[in-house]
Amino acid sequence: MRRLRRSWSARRAGPRRAAESPRRPAFLERSAVLTLDPARQAGRALAAAQATYQAGAFDAALGLLATAEAGPPDQLRRARADLLRGQIAFSSSHGK
Repeated sequence: MRRLRRSWSARRAGPRRAAESPRRPAFLERSAVLTLDPARQAGRALAAAQATYQAGAFDAALGLLATAEAGPPDQLRRARADLLRGQIAFSSSHGK
């Protein structure tokens, strides 16, 4: 019952708060692994990479990006992957 209340309060707080859930990257990564369709798997891996990047796990995000790029060719997904790769490179070198 407690989980249901937390879930409901996260929904009321808006999508931004729900997206900040610490379990989100793991959930998205697992959904990508379990998806059989290569195009959908690549899309889910890209979503997992984005969430993992936002959580601050840059190396894990790069691994998920590799999975996303291994999927069937898609220009939009490729552009999003390139953007994310640039964001990761900037963030990981910005603190040095």
